[in-house]
Amino acid sequence: MKLYSFYTLDCNNIVKQQCLELLQEQWDFKTQKIFRLDLLSDVCKLLNVEMQQKKLPSVRLVSIFCRGPNSKQIIHRDTIGDEATVICKTGFYIPIIAEDSKLEWFNPATGIETRSFTPAYSNSNNKKTGVLIVRYTDITSEKIEEYTRSDPVIINTEVPHRAVSATLPRAALAIRLNDNINLFDALGV
Repeated sequence: MKLYSFYTLDCNNIVKQQCLELLQEQWDFKTQKIFRLDLLSDVCKLLNVEMQQKKLPSVRLVSIFCRGPNSKQIIHRDTIGDEATVICKTGFYIPIIAEDSKLEWFNPATGIETRSFTPAYSNSNNKKTGVLIVRYTDITSEKIEEYTRSDPVIINTEVPHRAVSATLPRAALAIRLNDNINLFDALGV
């Protein structure tokens, strides 16, 4: 089972720089925050042009996940859909600030999966949404892989995983496409 594969988008450096500028304007580099980019933003337009060139579906959701220093995300699987009820297969992952941080994947057979649905709330684009949360407990003893580099990659989001920051803050851009395709297969990586 593939958990990540190195893959750089042609627009990677431009997108990364624009996201970093957004963070410098709107984030304190200490707290946890999620920025959902408007699908009409310049970043999303650039991404959609590249997706079209690669004959991939257009972007569905583009998020910047930010964590302050000394922070561990819950172990989870990513969800998508109008009501976020579908487990997401893969996504593009572009580290923006990644020094002293990592992604970790865990064996789902060793943990207890808990599913809950949050009530509708307004996200950062003021769209009402609910979220299926798929968490794992009692799983931390069987880590199966970790990614500590700052290169862009395609990541497997079906397998339980989490982001961890050590002494420095971290921020990463996550790109989800329409149709919930397996990017490893679609791009042959």
